[in-house]
Amino acid sequence: CNGLSCHSCLRTFFLLATQNEKCMPPRCCGMAIPLAIGRQVLTGTEVEIFKEKHEEWNTAERCYCPVPKCSAFLAPRLFPGLRASVSSMQEDEESVISCPECDVAICTTCIQVAHEEQVCARDDNITPELDRALKEVGAKRCPKCRTAVERDDDDDDACNSMCCRCGAKWCWHCLRDVETCEG
Repeated sequence: CNGLSCHSCLRTFFLLATQNEKCMPPRCCGMAIPLAIGRQVLTGTEVEIFKEKHEEWNTAERCYCPVPKCSAFLAPRLFPGLRASVSSMQEDEESVISCPECDVAICTTCIQVAHEEQVCARDDNITPELDRALKEVGAKRCPKCRTAVERDDDDDDACNSMCCRCGAKWCWHCLRDVETCEG
C-alpha cells in the first residue's frame, strides 16, 4: 500500500499482533504488512515471537500442552504421522511427543499427559478417574482439543456458550458446536 507509518507505529503493529489474535497479521490500508518490514523494526527475539504466534494463530486445529502451568502451543509439525488434522489420527498411530516448553511426555491421540499401558482417554473412552476428577471440579472437556474447561456454575446466569483457548465454540450442555446446538 502507499500508507506511511513511522518505525514506532510499525513496531507497535507487530507487537500488538503477538498479543492479540485479531491483530494478526498486522495491516496497513487493509493489507497485511510483510514480516520483511517487521524485521526492520523488531529485535531478533521479537521476530521469533511473532513467527511463533503467527504459526499458532494460523493453525486451524490447535493443541496445547495439558500441563496447566505450561499450556504451550503444540505446533502440528511436532506430531509424527500427521495427516489432515490431529483429530483424524488413527488409534494405531498413537505415539508420544515432548512439550517444547516443559518437556512433559504427551500422548498424540488424546493430547493429554502420556499414559503408558492405560486406556487412552480420547472421546468417550474416558477413564473413571478422569471422569471423577472432572466432575469434582465442575469441568468438561472441550470436544475439539480435549482440554478441561471450567464454568462458574454458582452463577444462575452462567452462559452455555463456551469458547476454548483452541478457538472451539461449543455448548456446555450438549458439547456440540454452538452453530448446530439446539439448546
